[in-house]
Amino acid sequence: MNQYLDYIMEQLEKLMAIDSPSGFTKKVTDYLLEEYARLGYSAKRTVKGGVIAEAEELRGFIPASQLRTGSPFEGLIDQEIEVKILEADQKIPKVYGRINPLKITKEQLMNDPSIHFINEESFTMHQSILASDYFKNGQVLIQNPASILPVKYLDVKEGMQVLDICAAPGGKTQLISSYMQNTGKVIACDLYEHRCQLIDQLMKKCGNTNVETKVNDATKVSFEEESFDRILCDVPCSGLGDLSHKPEIRYHLKPENIDEIIHTQKKILEVSSSYLKKGGILVYSTCTLNKKENSGQIKTF
Repeated sequence: MNQYLDYIMEQLEKLMAIDSPSGFTKKVTDYLLEEYARLGYSAKRTVKGGVIAEAEELRGFIPASQLRTGSPFEGLIDQEIEVKILEADQKIPKVYGRINPLKITKEQLMNDPSIHFINEESFTMHQSILASDYFKNGQVLIQNPASILPVKYLDVKEGMQVLDICAAPGGKTQLISSYMQNTGKVIACDLYEHRCQLIDQLMKKCGNTNVETKVNDATKVSFEEESFDRILCDVPCSGLGDLSHKPEIRYHLKPENIDEIIHTQKKILEVSSSYLKKGGILVYSTCTLNKKENSGQIKTF
């Protein structure tokens, strides 16, 4: 795509201005050159301090047939929408806040003229949310509106037993607990102790008292069968739907990595489903647009 070529050239131009590049900068430069060549174009290499000082600026339309095999968009969306997604991925993302209903209401926040609500829970702020007293006091969190949707689909009720199997850093866990008004129990799991500690810290800050964290490998059986009313499987993924927030994905993700991720996702879904009570709800979610990780997993489940 011409937008993609523009992006590559913009990044190369930025790298050209670096006199003493780091090893990471050199790796990024090499990656961009490889992408440029893969799309059928050539680039001149003049080394200055280990980075590119000159590149041939060839722009033009790149047909869909030249996209890497396994593109997350291939056969899923038309080219016009694909361009819009790629354009959005290059922009600095907006920072959204989300109210913590345990500590503050929408009506209370609406009295602040710097806050603009986009729905019942999410808002933007004319100043830094992170620097605000609201955030420091646990009255609001940083959370994209799209991240709230999996929790809404869970349809949790007060007094339920809920499992958040891949919970860190804990934003969805906090919302689940809040919807339950600190009743019942929410088990929040992660593979690493330090990430469970992050969840604990967030719950303490936000006033959530019905959450228990557990260091756990989600691919292995760890709980009794049919022991939870609701289960959230917000699984590890390629992140191809969130490149504006995670631009580093462009530089290290390879097709073979996605194959490994798909295997892990499948195992997590299979194991977690055994914990669900009859009549319960399990929500499987990712932040990718790769259909192999989304609809593909559901079809084979």
